[in-house]
Amino acid sequence: MKNFSIEVETDAGARSPFVAINRHPVALRPDGAIAKGTITVDDGSGPADKYLLTHSFVGPVGAKSRVKIINSANENITTSWIEITHATEPFGANHRRFTL
Repeated sequence: MKNFSIEVETDAGARSPFVAINRHPVALRPDGAIAKGTITVDDGSGPADKYLLTHSFVGPVGAKSRVKIINSANENITTSWIEITHATEPFGANHRRFTL
């Protein structure tokens, strides 16, 4: 099993962030401008295991969000900002595979 801490940062009116790891939703709690949560997921078979991050939110054009994932060894990755555009309004979303 692998434990991850999740931090979701939002900007410019982004709201209702949703994050899942390997299709398991992370229960997020607001903590100022950052929503935080933790999740435990199955380890795979080795150090090169890939996990699937799903991240979405709603908001007006220009709203942005990004996710920071921290493992139990305090190693972390942070996604790039995802920004809502006229073509995607009112939704912003991203999927990403990661190893940590």
